[in-house]
Amino acid sequence: MLESLNIIIGETLEIYSLATLGGKLFIPFFICLAYVFLCPAPEDDRARKYLVYPSLVLIFILFNPVIIHLLYKYIEVPERIVRMYWPLPMDLLFVYCLIRFWGVLDKKWKKAALLVLAAIMLYINTGGSHTGQSYTLAQNPEKMPKGTKEVCDSLLILNDYQDPYVMMPEDLFFWTREYSPYLRIPDIREMKFMLTENGEMDLDMVGKAAADSGCRFVVLMSSVPTAGDITEYGFEKKLTIEGQDCEYYIYMIK
Repeated sequence: MLESLNIIIGETLEIYSLATLGGKLFIPFFICLAYVFLCPAPEDDRARKYLVYPSLVLIFILFNPVIIHLLYKYIEVPERIVRMYWPLPMDLLFVYCLIRFWGVLDKKWKKAALLVLAAIMLYINTGGSHTGQSYTLAQNPEKMPKGTKEVCDSLLILNDYQDPYVMMPEDLFFWTREYSPYLRIPDIREMKFMLTENGEMDLDMVGKAAADSGCRFVVLMSSVPTAGDITEYGFEKKLTIEGQDCEYYIYMIK
């Protein structure tokens, strides 16, 4: 019971952190939400009706650990669950409150302080990600990380151009799906759950799961430490491919 509760809480915190940039994004949103919800001014009635009340319903769903657990169980991929946060009218509420505060403030210095505060909030929430960046041409037209296409092509060649069944890390999975529709990756692909308490990839668990699910190939990353021996389950290393920040190891069942 306690283990299940820890899993549910961990899933909820993971989705929340991913969707809210570690929580920073929702701090100003909750402030604006509370202000409009609690403010008795009649001119805020329409904002409460169209912005606040729908947001409260969505928040009840999106911050409900039981619902998040069910979504996690059936959707599986956190990045897809996060898309459910998109209907929250955060931008509209920010703009509404900015205009509302601007009309209430009577001093120019207060209005200037409001603009500075809004700019600082915008900078913090975006992490300054577009400040001082220089842009160069991508290494490939698809803008895919180095090694992704080579992994896909190598798997097809090793499998005589038949659709290969393969288990691979989630980070690589998203890019390979963009490039090749021929890779068959069973639902057991969630390798992130196959970690030891020390954060090492449990190759015994990976090897057994891959063999049981009919995967002929397993792809590992050098950046993730490992424990156990996948060769005991009939796999042998076939190729090493240079990736963006690591090497990819392709194992094939004998």
